[in-house]
Amino acid sequence: MKGEAHGTQQPRHINLVGEGVSTAQRSNSLVQSINQRFLRSNMKRSIVTILLLLAALPIAAWQYKSLSGQYRIAGKTIIDPPLSEANDTHLHLTLSGAAARDLYNAMKVAPKPDECAGNGTMIKTVGEMQCLRSGDGKKYECSFAIDIANQTITGASVC
Repeated sequence: MKGEAHGTQQPRHINLVGEGVSTAQRSNSLVQSINQRFLRSNMKRSIVTILLLLAALPIAAWQYKSLSGQYRIAGKTIIDPPLSEANDTHLHLTLSGAAARDLYNAMKVAPKPDECAGNGTMIKTVGEMQCLRSGDGKKYECSFAIDIANQTITGASVC
């Protein structure tokens, strides 16, 4: 071209973004972009929600709950202890209600008919710990003792 210095370039026309693309194609592209962003943000929210729920499950399982029952401090022998036996060596516990039910269900042994209680009552025994479920399945009771000095579980039921 005349009057141009050697090595210079002519200005070129800059195409606009999307030039040569139909309106429908631009519209579809925009919708896809919005959908992808929306789905990504919803998926992130869903994943965070699921993770929070999963994290809360162990917390709920480890919460302490109220319990009902009775206790007494006594000696090792449950009925007619000898006069020479100390009467403050064991913490005897009888749990009832939800605590007894949960402990009964946590015992991984098969229940057996309780010959002492009768009436369809079932008993589970693990070591020295015993739990009963009434014949109608509405009442639970567990009994055991803790040897205070040795920190061991001992029996707390005669029958």
